[in-house]
Amino acid sequence: MLRYCLFTLLLSTFVLTAQEKCRGNFLRTELRKVDRHELYLCTLSANRESFPSIYLRRQFKMTYHEVQIYETLERTLLEADDAVPKTVSSYQYRLVPGELWEGEVTMRQETIEAGPFANESFLVNGKLLRSDQQGIIKADYNSGLQILEHFDDFNQREMPLLIEHASLGSQSLNIFRSMPKRPQSDVRNLDEDGSNEFLSSMKLDFMQRSSEPERHKLQVECFFSAPAIEPGKDYEITVTVSNMGDKESSCLLARSFSRQDWLDGRLFYFGAIAPGASLSFSRQFSAAKNLKVEHCFVALAFSDSWGEMPAMQKNLKLPVNK
Repeated sequence: MLRYCLFTLLLSTFVLTAQEKCRGNFLRTELRKVDRHELYLCTLSANRESFPSIYLRRQFKMTYHEVQIYETLERTLLEADDAVPKTVSSYQYRLVPGELWEGEVTMRQETIEAGPFANESFLVNGKLLRSDQQGIIKADYNSGLQILEHFDDFNQREMPLLIEHASLGSQSLNIFRSMPKRPQSDVRNLDEDGSNEFLSSMKLDFMQRSSEPERHKLQVECFFSAPAIEPGKDYEITVTVSNMGDKESSCLLARSFSRQDWLDGRLFYFGAIAPGASLSFSRQFSAAKNLKVEHCFVALAFSDSWGEMPAMQKNLKLPVNK
């Protein structure tokens, strides 16, 4: 009897040491946790207005924590036979019902576009501005960003914008001007995104043409936001150029010259105007509060990719309400 019990104990010890669990066939992938990080992106918005606009869109960066699930097998070592070398057939496998084998947790990421970042407040270069229903912040005269004013200096090629959100941090948007654009030769920095070229964002074509543009059959008209300038108030000048010829214009623009500092040195952009088409550009000004003159005199001088165009110059005499 003692011998039988000892044999049974030795046999059970052998079975325990000869059996182990291992991974079987793949069954499925289980999602254990999802981390969602909200962020935003900013670019220039394409529009046909006389000022650039900033487009803000919302995104979610999703991180998925996943684990792969397998069957669990029980591997049993067969009785040894010294006369036969060990092979794969030296083990037998049995599926363990109801027991699963979990692999390592892996992470997978994706970015989900969530549409315009609408009706949100942002600091843009220190100016508190709010996006509209389409996620647009208009960088017009009233925004105080002075983007057009910055580029009135021909030596200025780029302008950095620091955009800040109260809870989502800050981003930099570097806008630039390429004028005129020369195919395959215009110098660009590697970090310049073509979508942030502000003349292109306003749908203005400043690509230089190799053939002579229309220079003689361009008609100029000027329109004003008020019959007279009111000291200390805003005043807008709109210039419309109509192409009456049979060739398109090229890199056409106008510049204001005046003894009044607040009227002087402003650029009106037109670029390429197709035959039979018209294009308008507006600039807004703040009239000096201490304006004492009866009239303000402004000359609009035009030029294109081929040089100055003195025949197109417009000399304006603007009345002032004192």
